[in-house]
Amino acid sequence: MRIFILLTVMILGAVGFAFADKKNELRWRKGYSLVWADFQGSVDRASDHHASTHSGVRYSYKWSLKNDELIMRFDVESLFDRSKSWVNKEKRTKTLLAHEQLHFDITEIHARLLRKAFKDATWDNDNFKEEVKEIANKNKVTRLKMQDDYDEETAHSQKKDIQAKWAKKIKRLLEETDSLRE
Repeated sequence: MRIFILLTVMILGAVGFAFADKKNELRWRKGYSLVWADFQGSVDRASDHHASTHSGVRYSYKWSLKNDELIMRFDVESLFDRSKSWVNKEKRTKTLLAHEQLHFDITEIHARLLRKAFKDATWDNDNFKEEVKEIANKNKVTRLKMQDDYDEETAHSQKKDIQAKWAKKIKRLLEETDSLRE
């Protein structure tokens, strides 16, 4: 007899990211660049920064058990939240916008890497939910470290030569992971 169980598990914020509503979501798309109009959040007056990109990775999965074989299907997306991303209007520059775009691109790179990690994983029928969380959490830690390194090394876009090196690095990583794009 064929056993078939289907369960859909939607995880919002499991990797630290959730949206208040879908109208504020902007999915990463090849060829689309952020514009200042995408930054609709309230300026954080306590911040020393001129802008902030609120982006993250959201995933969901479905699993089925067929003849005792666990089959996993994942949906992973890189998102930008317009309502939480902000810019000090007096400080808007092309350089700053390019810097913020690269934050979103870093998020997309990690969404692609998460897709690959999920695809390459070997799942334990009894423990797969914990395994999914562990893989996603490792990806989140790596993504946040890269975001922090990027800001620290570029001094939030102020070190032009290092900003240019990061731009090349991120472009290369996007090209290298293009086959992992949805």
